[in-house]
Amino acid sequence: PDSTPPDGTFLQDANVHVVPTLPRPELHVPFVDPTFGTTIVRLTDPSMSASDSEHVTLGLRHQYSRQPALNADHTKMVVRVLGGVYRGFFEVREVATGALLQRLAPDGDPEVSWHPTDPNRFFYRAGNEVRSFAVDSGLSETMMRFAQYVYSSTREEGRPSDGWRYYAFLGYRDNSFASADIVVADLVEKRIVATWPNSGIPDWVSMSPSGEYVVAMWVSGEGTRVYSRTTLELLNLAFSDFGHADFAFDGE
Repeated sequence: PDSTPPDGTFLQDANVHVVPTLPRPELHVPFVDPTFGTTIVRLTDPSMSASDSEHVTLGLRHQYSRQPALNADHTKMVVRVLGGVYRGFFEVREVATGALLQRLAPDGDPEVSWHPTDPNRFFYRAGNEVRSFAVDSGLSETMMRFAQYVYSSTREEGRPSDGWRYYAFLGYRDNSFASADIVVADLVEKRIVATWPNSGIPDWVSMSPSGEYVVAMWVSGEGTRVYSRTTLELLNLAFSDFGHADFAFDGE
């Protein structure tokens, strides 16, 4: 539906606008937000996932704003189940109908990242492996396993490069999680490109979308820094502070 306000304009000021008190919207029924004039549709409801006598389903929600919920053509979404029989599971559902397509039991936080062009696949992490999941078949493929580590993670903020060739992560050698290596892997050639042993543990680490750079955000005064993919040599300071952020290509 057309979400443009009656006068044809959207709010463009930097003022703080009070959140209106509205009734819970009906499932799959579009409504227009009275403050900003945008059309909103509620896509999930606790009734979509089973409860039992001890565990009541509280909802199905987007896991984390840094990880895209929607696939490349906006027909499928990944949501996490809160409470109920399938508490903690991740589910792939149709956006239009909410129909369940697949259910995934995670090994830790999977850090799901949809493929940028293939609407049927997403990338995820499990223990010390990175995997590709095909929604149509429900089959999971191990793209690379890091046997020298007991656990790998980007601390929930990272992603592979576009095209899924390069991946930067923190590799933990034991279950104390007291120290970690920063590692860059080539998932096509199945090899480690660079390792920074006992690097310290940044708040997060990630590949840039181009795959040319590794970015790590430190919270102990070093700021957010950009490193070489091939050597992990410091290239420049992205910004001197730390905070929630995401990647984008500029106009150049």
